[in-house]
Amino acid sequence: MQRWFIALLVFLTVPLVAQQVTMPLAEYERLRRPEQAENVTVVDTIRLTGSFKERNLLATFVGKSVGKHPAASILEAADGALAIWGCSGNALITRAESAFQITPLADSFSATCRIGTAGSDRLELHATSDVLAIDSALADGDLASAERNADGSSRWTFVRQSGGGNENLAATATGHYLVTLLPEETRFRYAIVVHNPNRSRRAFEVRLRSGEHLQQVDAAAAYEVVDGAYRFDVPPGDITLVLTGQFTGDTFTPPVDASVQYLAIENHPIVRPMIAGTTKRISAGEVDVPIQFRGPQAFLLGKGESLRWTKTKLEVLHTVSYAVSSIQHQFFVPTDGPVLGESVFGIDNQGASDVKLPLAPEPTYVSIQNEALLMTKGADGQLTVPLSAGRQDVLVQHRQSLRHFLGFGIGKLTIPQLSVPATALGVVVSYPHQWLPLVQSFSSRTIFWSPSVETIVLFLVLLLWTERMLAFLGLPLGQRGMLAVSLALTGSAIGAFAVLVGIGDALLTVLWLMQKRKWWKTLLATGVALVIGALLIGTFGTRTAYRSPASSGAGLASGRSDALTRNANVNFAPQEEKAEADYQGLPARFQMPTGEREGVFSQDMLSADREHPVTVLLISSGALWVLGALLVAISLLIAWRARRAIVEGVQGKMASPELVTTEA
Repeated sequence: MQRWFIALLVFLTVPLVAQQVTMPLAEYERLRRPEQAENVTVVDTIRLTGSFKERNLLATFVGKSVGKHPAASILEAADGALAIWGCSGNALITRAESAFQITPLADSFSATCRIGTAGSDRLELHATSDVLAIDSALADGDLASAERNADGSSRWTFVRQSGGGNENLAATATGHYLVTLLPEETRFRYAIVVHNPNRSRRAFEVRLRSGEHLQQVDAAAAYEVVDGAYRFDVPPGDITLVLTGQFTGDTFTPPVDASVQYLAIENHPIVRPMIAGTTKRISAGEVDVPIQFRGPQAFLLGKGESLRWTKTKLEVLHTVSYAVSSIQHQFFVPTDGPVLGESVFGIDNQGASDVKLPLAPEPTYVSIQNEALLMTKGADGQLTVPLSAGRQDVLVQHRQSLRHFLGFGIGKLTIPQLSVPATALGVVVSYPHQWLPLVQSFSSRTIFWSPSVETIVLFLVLLLWTERMLAFLGLPLGQRGMLAVSLALTGSAIGAFAVLVGIGDALLTVLWLMQKRKWWKTLLATGVALVIGALLIGTFGTRTAYRSPASSGAGLASGRSDALTRNANVNFAPQEEKAEADYQGLPARFQMPTGEREGVFSQDMLSADREHPVTVLLISSGALWVLGALLVAISLLIAWRARRAIVEGVQGKMASPELVTTEA
């Protein structure tokens, strides 16, 4: 029975013993400690105690550490003036080349050390970013200044209190005041530079006497409100107190008693202040305050002086918010279909959100700075183009119709206009070779078609030569004049007809020379006449009589040069588009043809209160061919009516005695 009981007891206790493990307590705590993400040591507070007089200043370093308890720099000691010794606690203080370091010996540590400087009445500490704060419990010391840098480091200065009577010197101040007059309110900014000559902190009082509503105080000193005044606890040395808020009155009285006080009054552009007072005027730069608006007034206030002002809100005149430096329009008039146009507006925007263009002519493409835009129409029925600030080019492509009637084209080309006149405006109208512009008019300038110099020379040569040859044949003045004019006019218009007229005149010239010269001289003269006639006909007769106005008039050519010079920043060359458009519903841009003829206009500061269309009268090449055929028919008709006189004249000259003698 006992054996069965012992076996059962062993069976129940063996599993319990197998689940227990024995290990040292330190190892057990290490296993239970969670893994640390970083190794960090930070000093929460450096607490200063003791007395300057007794020379027993103590610094207690209290902090925490995680991970492997790394060492951390706490105080800079580059100049060697700071000394730390006699430390005790669960942290180790060591000195490196330029700083004191602390090495924790526990997760939460505290170390107390003796601390001192070369002097006996000032302690200056340069703490690193690993020190969060410094607390002072010195028996006879005050905090003179505390500065914290952007990198987290700080600088603390503690000075010894002195019980002597010469330490109760009054703090002095210099006021730099700014009053800003706005249409709906008045703001102020007071910058008061306070100098505390004592080695301990002193109270400085600022009393607002002008009905100011204080909104913000920026100062490295604590303050409290006592009897309606703001009492600041200023440290030794210089400190600047900045007070900002809103004015409720119209009179300025300095908030402190100071020997030198500067005041600047600035105003919004639509506010005009009237300042009353006999204070001394100075330059605004001497006040040393941030000026926001132009034309501030500055004053130097003496003790007990004040200023009063009255502000008047001015009426704002209507002005434009953008200027147009240049506009360049280009039109192409095809033989069939609508007139294509492209306009580039050079806009200098100073605050407008958009620019509006009329919908006549019909716009087809809009871009700004070579970026295509979605065309939108405002409530006023005009094309709205959004603008950005600064200089930019707005390109608009458009189309419109032109009336055609029996080979003629006539109509007015509408020019898209802005509400602001442009400094320089240029218009270029291009035509294919099928169109000849007879009349082009824009603004106060009209261009008429005129024949080229070559055409005029050819007409005069044929007229004089033909008239002399017909006079040689004995035709009456009226008959030969009409025939010569018709033949010369038709020859100057049609090159092939000019060749025929030249050959006829050359043969009559040979007949005339044969009656005046010996046979060998006659041959020489005949050869010279033929060569001259061939040169004239080859030079002038094969050239077309119709030239574009741009190539036939020197004045128009100079006008195009001037227009391009004034609008040098605008060109109609193809511009590279973006490889990928942000919006796929944008309109497409067509390529403007160049044409073979063109008319150029330019105008400076063209008024924008009315429309200025381009009026054109065109004739087609088919109509020109019909006119040429009509001229040929008229010339042949006149020559046919004078055929008897011409034949009789030739026969009479051939049978003349001079010609018979020469042949013999």
